[in-house]
Amino acid sequence: MDGLASPAVVFVVVLLMLLVLALLMPRGRPLCEFAFPLLGHNLQLMAEPLEFVLGKIRKFGDTFTVDIFLRRTTMVVGERGARALLKHDSKSVHVEWPVAFQRLLGPLSPAVQMPADNARSRKLYVSAFAPKNLGAYTACAMEITRDVLRAWATRDFAFDVHEDSKRFAFNIATTFLFRTRYAEAEMEAVLALFTTWLEGFRPGLPLDVPVTYFGKGMAARRQLLAHFKVKLDEVTKERAAAAGSSASSYEGSALSSMLDARDEQGEALSEEALLDSMLTLLFAGHDTTTLAIGSLIHFLCADSPEARGAHAKLRAELDAAWDGSTASLTYELLSSLPALDCVLKEVMRMTPPVGLSFRTVTNPVEVDGVSYQKGECLGY
Repeated sequence: MDGLASPAVVFVVVLLMLLVLALLMPRGRPLCEFAFPLLGHNLQLMAEPLEFVLGKIRKFGDTFTVDIFLRRTTMVVGERGARALLKHDSKSVHVEWPVAFQRLLGPLSPAVQMPADNARSRKLYVSAFAPKNLGAYTACAMEITRDVLRAWATRDFAFDVHEDSKRFAFNIATTFLFRTRYAEAEMEAVLALFTTWLEGFRPGLPLDVPVTYFGKGMAARRQLLAHFKVKLDEVTKERAAAAGSSASSYEGSALSSMLDARDEQGEALSEEALLDSMLTLLFAGHDTTTLAIGSLIHFLCADSPEARGAHAKLRAELDAAWDGSTASLTYELLSSLPALDCVLKEVMRMTPPVGLSFRTVTNPVEVDGVSYQKGECLGY
């Protein structure tokens, strides 16, 4: 019996801790449906995310309240609600991600910092997206794109567009970050770590233990940061040896731009902030690009008059503006193509690459006819 007593005591203690945590969770407005303490609606959301949202819309309309990611969250669905909510951004609401997201992204990630700190961070990242740097990224992206399209053209079998788009987007995002391309074996290893880290964002309890998605994600985060630390040390040594010249292979990369950036007080980003920012930029650039590429291929390859019309307009516009050479495909040229701009915007309107975002109310506010109090969490 003594052998059985210890696990039983542990079970009771854990159960009591979970109940206490459930009681301490922020309450807010009533739920649209019953949810178990702590687990909330996470299991439903994880099993069938699209059907979960669509089912709630059918039953409760465009505004409903659920327990997800350990927070009672009022979902504001649809373009009208999102516009009404974002009208108050940085005034009565601000970005605040769930605890699990914050831990996976890191405390110094620009995505999780409070508005005042985030304003400083944004200024330090602006240089990475300056037109001269975007021009350098365009040439790298063109080279990668040509390689991917040649590989697709030579295949004589069907392939998984999503999986190929993931590798394509990861290659683009890491090249944007470092300006150098990974060897195939290294890219596969880092991409596997990155995929495990992404799985940590699944709905559930943020328990940092090896058996949970979150725990595996946190372990992958630690390995990714160690890898980024090696890259950071490499670029620091190369830049010191090059003494400000363009001899460094990382020159013109987003990482190099962030190392050069200074705020109003002349302070640079700390090493910890750089590492969290590198992971955040990779996260922001990879998933959104993967989904956008997949959606673009889906719509342009559809057997419909709209798809054929869009394809014809794009072809005519490119043929008129571009001679087909890599050197002439510049950021300025791409920015001057109205049909391309319209197609990309319409694809992202139809299938937004960011499926869910959160805001916390900082001052009482009314959104689409519904009043919310300070502290409430809104998702859209």
